[in-house]
Order: sequence, then structure tokens, then C-alpha cells
Amino acid sequence: MSISACRSYFRARANAVELREWKDGFSIGNIPSNIFNKAFHIEISNVSGVKLNQNDQELNVQITVRIFVKGFKDVSGGIDTAASLAENLITEALDPATRLTQTTGIKQVTLDSINIDPPDGDNDNLVIASVQFKVLTILSVA
Repeated sequence: MSISACRSYFRARANAVELREWKDGFSIGNIPSNIFNKAFHIEISNVSGVKLNQNDQELNVQITVRIFVKGFKDVSGGIDTAASLAENLITEALDPATRLTQTTGIKQVTLDSINIDPPDGDNDNLVIASVQFKVLTILSVA
């Protein structure tokens, strides 16, 4: 029933795979090192209208969930861990038991893309898995 329902949906899915949220609204560059490992951040990056009827506006919402992992001295292992956590999140988010039975106005969730990168700067001991989803949701306008 709202764009915020998309954030709540992904927050619950990330919590289900034992990630903890970094709640800063926009900045991902200031995550403290003590919670960097297995933390996540949710970003809404694009919302577009699909179909409007008398009472409802369908929306496509692009959600990016970034998963943060410390590579420590084994950066390759950190990449593997980030990929595994991303797969766990995808499996949880796309599970028909949760994806298709929402009472929040969410009609569909699909995977868009995954990128695994170091954060900005030279610290290649840290890994960020950016998982992008598209969510078809309904906003009540009446």
C-alpha cells in the first residue's frame, strides 16, 4: 500500500538471513567497523508509475540492498561470503511463500542485478554486494 512497505519487506527478508541494518538514510560510507561485517543498507533508487485506475496507482520500485562483508586477510573468502549472503537474501526475497502472499500491496518481486565490489577508496579488505530488485506495488490514491 506504500513505497515504505517495500523497505519493510526487504528489512524483514534481510533480518531473516541474519543481517543487521545500517539505518543511515543515504550514506553508506560511514558504517562503523564494528558492525560492517554482515550489515545491510536499503536504498530506493527509482520509482515509476505503471498503471492508474480510479483508486490505485501501480508502481515499479527499484530497491537496492547492499550487504557489507569484511574480507580480513582473505579477500577472496570475503567475496565468497558476500556472494553467499546475497544468494541467501535472493532466495528469501523471492520465496513464493512470502513474495506472493503479501497483504502490504506488493504484487511481485524480481531480481534485477547483483554487483560485488570494494567500497570507494583503497580498502580492498571490505566487500559490498549490491543486490537490486524490482518491486511491483500498489499505492492507494483514494
